[in-house]
Amino acid sequence: MTQPLAVLMLLALGVLLYGKRLPEIARQIGQGLLEFKNGISEATSSRNQSTKTKKQDTERWELEKRETVSECFMLPVEEKTEQTTE
Repeated sequence: MTQPLAVLMLLALGVLLYGKRLPEIARQIGQGLLEFKNGISEATSSRNQSTKTKKQDTERWELEKRETVSECFMLPVEEKTEQTTE
């Protein structure tokens, strides 16, 4: 038996056995794929938000470090201004 013929025979057998339930099965597969896609999207946005928060925390820590060093040596504190693109 060749591969394409075997696949067609299995599909024909599946239709004969599960013909009435095929729409229900297809609907469940579609819903599962949609939930998977939404989960991936949610995880990606959560990761991006976490990265953004870490960057803000790092910038805040750097500013506090500069202020502390400036206080120790009585130096004026320079504000670091950066333009962010989002």
